[in-house]
Amino acid sequence: MTRFTRPDVTTRSPLIVVLDDDPHECTLLGTLIQDTWPRCAVQAGPPTAALLRDLTRPDGLRPDLLIVEQDMPGCMGLDILRTVRASPGGQTMPVVILSADEDPRGAAAAHHAGASAYHVRPTAPAAYRALLADLLRTFLPDRAD
Repeated sequence: MTRFTRPDVTTRSPLIVVLDDDPHECTLLGTLIQDTWPRCAVQAGPPTAALLRDLTRPDGLRPDLLIVEQDMPGCMGLDILRTVRASPGGQTMPVVILSADEDPRGAAAAHHAGASAYHVRPTAPAAYRALLADLLRTFLPDRAD
């Protein structure tokens, strides 16, 4: 079980939280982020009830970027997005939805629900790395290496 921890906010590196039910995707994303930006802290794992409570509490976990897989058994990324957006402080958190679905209606639904961005999940590591570089430059411009 993945344990998400709250970093020290006074000296911490940018925190990226990845929510995905697939442990291989979590490992891939975590590795690509850490290899590209070693100063970023990455926490990746499935969306547990405890984590979702922590993301929605006023004094809870506040990642600099939240990346959420859209299609997970029992928990859809858009549901997580709506929950975060409805919470105190959740309106300003950058939330990116990743999906294997190329249907433009998925992107429209994500943006309507308040996603900061929606991307079809790349299949090649180089494309994944390029997408992550773009996300970091877009959502953490003052923190990018």
